[in-house]
Amino acid sequence: MKILIQSFAVLSVVFLFASCGGELKTVDKPEDIGPQVFAVLEDMDEMTKAQFRQHFLTIEDIHAMAKNKSLGMSEEMSDFFLAQDKEEYDEDLDEGFKKIGKKGKKLGIEWTQIEYVKFTSKIRIKGEIKQCDGEMTFKYRKIPFVIETQSLYDGSGWSLLNIGKPKKAY
Repeated sequence: MKILIQSFAVLSVVFLFASCGGELKTVDKPEDIGPQVFAVLEDMDEMTKAQFRQHFLTIEDIHAMAKNKSLGMSEEMSDFFLAQDKEEYDEDLDEGFKKIGKKGKKLGIEWTQIEYVKFTSKIRIKGEIKQCDGEMTFKYRKIPFVIETQSLYDGSGWSLLNIGKPKKAY
C-alpha cells in the first residue's frame, strides 16, 4: 500500500507540474537533462501544446514502463499506472505548458533570449521507480532564474516527466 501511495504521489506531481514540448528525447545521464530542458524552453515562444507534449513521457510510455518486468515493478503499482487515462494526462501536460508560458510572460522572459547556466540534480528511488529531481538555472538579461524538473529512468535512459514554472533565483 505504501508503494501505491508513493506512486500516486509521483503521478500527482506529474499531473500538477508537467508541461513542455517538442520531440521526446531520452538522455543517457542525469546531467544531460539540463540541456534537454533548456532546448525545450528556448522554443516556448513558438511551441504549440502538441509540440510541448512530445518532449515528455507519453501515457503509452508510462504504460510500457508498467508492463516492463525488468523494472521490477509490483503488480499493484503496475496496475495503478496502467489505469491512468491518456486524455486526462494530456490535459495536465497542456495545463503545465500554459502555466510556464503565463509565468514566463509575467516575468517578462523572452524564451529565445535565455542563457543556460547550470543543472543540479538528485536521484531518488520511489518504490521501484528511479526519479531524477533537478533544478536548471538560466539567465535572461543577466537575471538568474530557476526551473524545477523531474525525469524518470525507463530502463534505458532518462525521460522528461515534468518542467515546473520559472522563478527568480535569489
